[in-house]
Amino acid sequence: MKTINLVLLAGATVSLLVFSLICEKVIPYSKALLYFTCALGGFCVNGTIPMFFELSVESTYPVPEGITSGFLTFSNNFIQIIFYIFPMLPHFGTRWINWCTLGSTAISIPLLMIWKERYYRSDVDKKGKFPVDNKTKLSQEAMVNGKSDVSGGFDSASINVSEGTNTYGSMASNSLGSTADNAHPI
Repeated sequence: MKTINLVLLAGATVSLLVFSLICEKVIPYSKALLYFTCALGGFCVNGTIPMFFELSVESTYPVPEGITSGFLTFSNNFIQIIFYIFPMLPHFGTRWINWCTLGSTAISIPLLMIWKERYYRSDVDKKGKFPVDNKTKLSQEAMVNGKSDVSGGFDSASINVSEGTNTYGSMASNSLGSTADNAHPI
């Protein structure tokens, strides 16, 4: 994942550099080149986002992935708010935005290169320290959809929602806490 991110960041940096130089009239204006570099830069930058989330979750394990992803999302949104406030202030303009975007992708490359890639979560899965019993530890979503995450079926742990009970004899509930056949209307 680190290599893919580096390639995408390099592509974004080159694209955004050409785009910024066209906007500053250092490179002669070409509408096709302007659109191409804008699209390629956007593709490369947006391609890194899920990869950075995954690398962050892997690197911070055993911290729950919800906390790591939530922190990244909050940080990203906070920085975007600040980024969007500056053009509204007098005397700031918008010319700096291209260079700021270029700088953020360019500085990410050496920072990512010196970062040591670690896959703590994947290593735990590979070692099998925490095996999952497919019949008892199915995700709630898989149970609701009637599919198993691994085998494609439930075998003895299936739920018959239309009947309102599972194979263990307990009532199946919906998100409001009533039974599946709505025996207790509000």
